[in-house]
Amino acid sequence: MYDTARKVEECETKVIKIATEIKTAEKTGRDATITAIEDRSSFGRRMADQQHLNKILNIKPQITPLTTTKLTLEKLMKVRQQKVDKYKLTNADIQKSLTEIDNQLDKCGCARI
Repeated sequence: MYDTARKVEECETKVIKIATEIKTAEKTGRDATITAIEDRSSFGRRMADQQHLNKILNIKPQITPLTTTKLTLEKLMKVRQQKVDKYKLTNADIQKSLTEIDNQLDKCGCARI
């Protein structure tokens, strides 16, 4: 009987020890799963943030409208430069006409106002 009681106690001790090991292993597994889920979640957030920054910092979409704006402004500058050149010619013609009128007034002796 003593021998059987001792064997039962040894079995119970082994069961308790194995149950403790199982609990420890389950806890470690749960902790690892939670950590993996948190890491995946934070990794997903980091990836989304990185993609957002890449989209913001990408200059290719900005280059096309800026190039178009530059070309439009260059065309406008050429048109305005042509107008300025035309005005200069017109002013020169008007100045020439005024000089001729002044000369004719001087020849005839007419009074200037």
